[in-house]
Amino acid sequence: MRIGKIIRAFFTALRMTVRGETLAAPDQTLASAYPTLDAWRRETLRLVLEIESTAKREALDLHAMRVNVDKRSMTVETILAAVRYHAGQEYAFMLRQNNRHTLLGIVAINVNDQHLLAAWMANAPPALHAALAALAAHLSAVPHEQPVAAG
Repeated sequence: MRIGKIIRAFFTALRMTVRGETLAAPDQTLASAYPTLDAWRRETLRLVLEIESTAKREALDLHAMRVNVDKRSMTVETILAAVRYHAGQEYAFMLRQNNRHTLLGIVAINVNDQHLLAAWMANAPPALHAALAALAAHLSAVPHEQPVAAG
């Protein structure tokens, strides 16, 4: 990195500090550019948390429950971790990239999450049926949104 870039960055940061300016947080940028998709991914996180809370309340061990998906055995804890990671990290990253394949990528990853969830729902404990059905319905309704123009 050239010293000129560092000096410019320093003075830009100093100028912003003196003026009391801050950079927009990444989540604020997402919420303004993709308000519907951002709300959808946040609701996904809430629904995953609801499933985990219900399991805890019912004394269900998510780590001990296993599901066979495509000839692979995995814990349902892993399924929830994947859905949480995709909604919390992967989708946010993809939305920040803002290219023409962003929505396609989100839908593709989401289809995999739906597949994992469907495999679990086939043998899930009755105490989790309502929460799992809510997440499944939510995942099947990905909003198709173009970015909102800034300004």
